[in-house]
Amino acid sequence: MRRAAIAFFTLVATSAALAAVVQDIAGWADTRWGMSFYDLRKTHPDLKLETRYSPSSYVGRLPDVTIGTKPFQIYLQFDGMERAGSSGGDWFLKRVELQSTATACYYVAETLIAKYGQPTKQESELTIWVLPTTTVRQVISLGKCIIIYYPTDKSDNL
Repeated sequence: MRRAAIAFFTLVATSAALAAVVQDIAGWADTRWGMSFYDLRKTHPDLKLETRYSPSSYVGRLPDVTIGTKPFQIYLQFDGMERAGSSGGDWFLKRVELQSTATACYYVAETLIAKYGQPTKQESELTIWVLPTTTVRQVISLGKCIIIYYPTDKSDNL
């Protein structure tokens, strides 16, 4: 019984310490769903456009970040980019995607749990947190760890 209590308090202390260490990336506190590309560029001056998947498919790209000890690439997807003649003022943030190697998912799981709490749904290679304004999906797919953030929709209630 005493060992179980010590193990429990060690786990709680470790989780609390980890949660205290998990900090938002600079500038993200002022980032909101639906912000335009130009508004995001004011908050994140290093935001660049790059092609992805095809020459006419663009994403916003920010410098890599480290979560836990693993590097992740950051991609921002916008509504409105596909419309002919549209510009950054007409593109609105709809999704943030972080990518790393597949093994990174195992290393960042504790960090995500410390930040967001217990997952809403968890399967072998898929973990989902449904929060009031944002849904977070952590998935291992095609040899990559992908963490996707997008606005919570009523249909996300699992």
